[in-house]
Amino acid sequence: MYYFLYIDKVFRIYIIIRYMHGTYISYCFLKWILTGIYSNFIWILSKMFKPYEQIDDIKYNIREIDGFIMID
Repeated sequence: MYYFLYIDKVFRIYIIIRYMHGTYISYCFLKWILTGIYSNFIWILSKMFKPYEQIDDIKYNIREIDGFIMID
C-alpha cells in the first residue's frame, strides 16, 4: 500500500525533470537563434566598406621654407 505513495513521488519527480529539461532546451534554442541573428548582423555590418579617400578629402598644409613651398 505504501508503494503507491512512492510511485506518486517518483512520477512527480519525473514531471519536474521533464519540465526542467524542456526549459533548458528552450533556453538553448533561444540562445542559438539570438546568437545567430547577432552574428549575421555583425557580419553584414562588416561588409559595408568605407569609401577610399578622394584627393579633396585629404588634409594638407602649405608652408614656405627658404623659398620652397612645402605641402604636408
